[in-house]
Amino acid sequence: MKLKPTIYAQLLIDSMDSKTDTKKVAAGFWRLLQKNNQYKDLAKILAEVEVEYAKKEGKILTKVFSEKALNNAEIADIENKVAAKTGQKVIISNIIKRNWAGIEVVIDDKVIDLSAKGRIEKLAEKLRT
Repeated sequence: MKLKPTIYAQLLIDSMDSKTDTKKVAAGFWRLLQKNNQYKDLAKILAEVEVEYAKKEGKILTKVFSEKALNNAEIADIENKVAAKTGQKVIISNIIKRNWAGIEVVIDDKVIDLSAKGRIEKLAEKLRT
């Protein structure tokens, strides 16, 4: 039976608590994906887990794209700025992109592009007008 990634994410989150044997849950989850021939959807499902977990915790999921992993101070700085702007607690997901210059912050569907490429494109757009 084919399920949507959101359903898998909710099932996975609901099955986890402090007393859960995470290895058993992960193994059972993987077997379920294989049985339903949906193991190829794992990336989509894990992305939905992040979104659903943030909702459950009453936090806002913020994805930060950068060329290298950000250190704890940089993540804390972004977290504090997003929290101040949104009024919500934040979960930061740092995603590494090779050949990327700068940082791009995605809050829900809003993109704050701090990359060199993004700055150049904004400048070019201003020059065209």
